[in-house]
Amino acid sequence: PIGHGQNKQPYGYPHLHSFQTNNQDAQKCTKSYAEVVAGDKMPKETTNPTPIRMSSFEETREFMKRAQVGEVENFQALMNVRAFPEVEECPTVVMRYLGGLKMLVEFESEAAKSKFLVDGRQIWKPWFKSMYNWNPKENFNVRIASIMIFGVPQHAWCEEAFSVIASKWGTVIIPEECATDNPNMAFGRVGILTSHPNLINQSITISVDESPFSITVLEDLL
Repeated sequence: PIGHGQNKQPYGYPHLHSFQTNNQDAQKCTKSYAEVVAGDKMPKETTNPTPIRMSSFEETREFMKRAQVGEVENFQALMNVRAFPEVEECPTVVMRYLGGLKMLVEFESEAAKSKFLVDGRQIWKPWFKSMYNWNPKENFNVRIASIMIFGVPQHAWCEEAFSVIASKWGTVIIPEECATDNPNMAFGRVGILTSHPNLINQSITISVDESPFSITVLEDLL
């Protein structure tokens, strides 16, 4: 079925001139003139533990009662699912991306939503791994991140090595295939599902044949 197609979206090459190899260097570059002059005497900014209070809107709450959340099986299915309303001839269904592998599926009414969830199972099942009613307490903070991994020694260059490293920050959904005809052996690229709160930019040490190697993992925003 089209929901499980094999088309992949290629990643673009990164702007290597913006790459920072060391977190400490990156921190040095972000210091202001006043911080440099004052040294360690400058008071450090602390995160406010008090949550920001906000209120939802009744109109939006009523609207969201007509919505369901659909989760697809993998990245390839996510790329194809945008065609769902057209292929399944559901022109009134509206789909919006929520992050990770999840889509918001909107219906004309609550009745249409409930009927589709049960009676339309044979329609949505080839496209979605699961589908459930939207919950106002659910936090959609998972994102798909493209990370570049620099410094893996060439004699350890394989898909498993990059996946093991990338899994430190999330679930691998697009592995580095390490094609034998790829002219690039400077870095590998892996797609992951992650809820890591900050941009990934870290140097770690791996051991290959009992020898240590320093590698850098950098999230690509392109």
